Amino acid sequence: MKKAILILITNLTLIFPGQSQNAIPNPGFESWTSQGSYDEPNGWGTINQQVSSACFCKGTAVKTTSASDVHSGVLAIKLKTLNVLLGIAPGIAATGTINQTTQAIDGGEPFNWRPSALTGWYKYTPVSTDTGSVSITLSKWNSSKNQRDQIGSAKFIQTSSVTTYTQFSVCIDYSST
Repeated sequence: MKKAILILITNLTLIFPGQSQNAIPNPGFESWTSQGSYDEPNGWGTINQQVSSACFCKGTAVKTTSASDVHSGVLAIKLKTLNVLLGIAPGIAATGTINQTTQAIDGGEPFNWRPSALTGWYKYTPVSTDTGSVSITLSKWNSSKNQRDQIGSAKFIQTSSVTTYTQFSVCIDYSST
């Protein structure tokens, strides 16, 4: 197996003007549940189940306790892209459910605040022309159309190596009041 990309993330937060609330579950990736051959970060969806059975590995979203890989607390999530029997398996974790075949994300965490930014800490080791990213999409339910309407989003993109934990912050761009 070839490691194609590596991102370490710890402590994701949403910034609420005048409030100190955090709507992201397990934002420091300190809580995990064993699934036998692999661990899952509590409150997060991954493709670890599919990947661990395809390559007999722990998956693409793994728990790390190495002091050099943890920013604060005792754990962090390490996202790795792997070459597996079925092709490329991206390092991905989402607060929603990830379709194991299409890797589309559904759901997320309900809340009724209007955060101004998404912040967190990361390290990144790309291979070749890889790109790492952290993104957020906010939506509301449109009962007349029976679908979600996107009302805001933000995306942090990194292309070059970052060997020490670095803070990022991206403002959320709202398309609706």
